[in-house]
Amino acid sequence: VSLKATSDGRTAGFAFANCEDDGAVILYALYVLPAYQGLGIGTQLLRAVETHWPKAWSIRLEALSDNTSAIRWYKARGYDQFGSTPNATRMSGIAAVYL
Repeated sequence: VSLKATSDGRTAGFAFANCEDDGAVILYALYVLPAYQGLGIGTQLLRAVETHWPKAWSIRLEALSDNTSAIRWYKARGYDQFGSTPNATRMSGIAAVYL
């Protein structure tokens, strides 16, 4: 699913996720433009992804290790870190965590 959030006719953020064959949802991207952060748009996008697949047994994502604000944000919404990698997807040498 590809979702776009708008405010006053302007793009404010987006999310992209897919359900794998095993029933797990992978959240590939969730981004809110800085001017719209703190308004609940990210939470609305995340909830829309979660409700799109009500029978999914998990939702997984990768966040860069140095993006502590994003990691905190996901944890505040009930996501737990379950692993890490020294090489984020398509970014050799850049550490990431799995939530």
